[in-house]
Amino acid sequence: MDFTVEDVFSGIERASNYIPVESLSMRYRFGEHKSGFRDGRDFYQIREYEPETDSAADILWHLREPSGKVYVRETNVTKEFIGIVLADLSASMIYKSRLLLETIGNIGLTFFHGQDPMGLIGFSEGIIIDEEPRVGEGNIYYLLNQLYKYLDHMFKEKPKSLKSHTTDMAKALDFFLQRYYNKQCFVMVVSDFIGCEDIINSPLLQEISNQNEVVFIFLDNPEEFKVKLPIGYLRRGDVEKGTTQFVSLKKMAKKIAEDRVNRKQFRDDLWNEMSVGSTVLEYGKHFDRLSRFFLIREEMFRI
Repeated sequence: MDFTVEDVFSGIERASNYIPVESLSMRYRFGEHKSGFRDGRDFYQIREYEPETDSAADILWHLREPSGKVYVRETNVTKEFIGIVLADLSASMIYKSRLLLETIGNIGLTFFHGQDPMGLIGFSEGIIIDEEPRVGEGNIYYLLNQLYKYLDHMFKEKPKSLKSHTTDMAKALDFFLQRYYNKQCFVMVVSDFIGCEDIINSPLLQEISNQNEVVFIFLDNPEEFKVKLPIGYLRRGDVEKGTTQFVSLKKMAKKIAEDRVNRKQFRDDLWNEMSVGSTVLEYGKHFDRLSRFFLIREEMFRI
């Protein structure tokens, strides 16, 4: 790759001012700890609604009885809110590798400053990296090192061998569900989500979004697979399928516009059907956009 892991470290350190945590933890997890994202909650019991002590927002309306009796879900507040990053490591990530690493690094520093634990699941057609949640700055740099080594190795592979590095989003979600069942997590799925539109109809995503906070972070590289030729054509390839085709500039512009419309529809469906928020990041604008995305989420939780 044309950059080093030290370049990534330098990039996320310069972006530290973008970290959207209202108040940084001043002590290393002693005593009461308020998460920088949200307080974690463990399920305790379902009981009858008490108007004097319970909020109407906690009512489980689907359990309402014909007599009018309603119930609430009672939970215990925990000191931490676990963050899990699901990172797409398929072949298409080669051209978004620095964006991927710096995005995860920025998220990681946010968890570090809030003293929240963060873990990582890296996947392509199967599970490649599985690191349990840990607290600390050293954990973030360790995760970035692991990711960099894998992406650098994939970058050096022959094009034909990259066909095995395809994206199986369902397998990654299933692995997360088994690994963190009954644990409330903040799940950040980082990918270009190319060919993953069917995931909206997945019972796996539905079950995960019911139990956890889930966001999708779309990585975009407008210059990916584009090489200008003197005859007014662009060479467009798919590294996961190992195919290459020549497309006229006019058709390419139309295809890019269609891709953006489809992605917007995909994101709208995620929110409307699953309540899964999302953002799109491009290199050079990624720190600012990620910061604004988390700030908007924080404002939503205050309402």
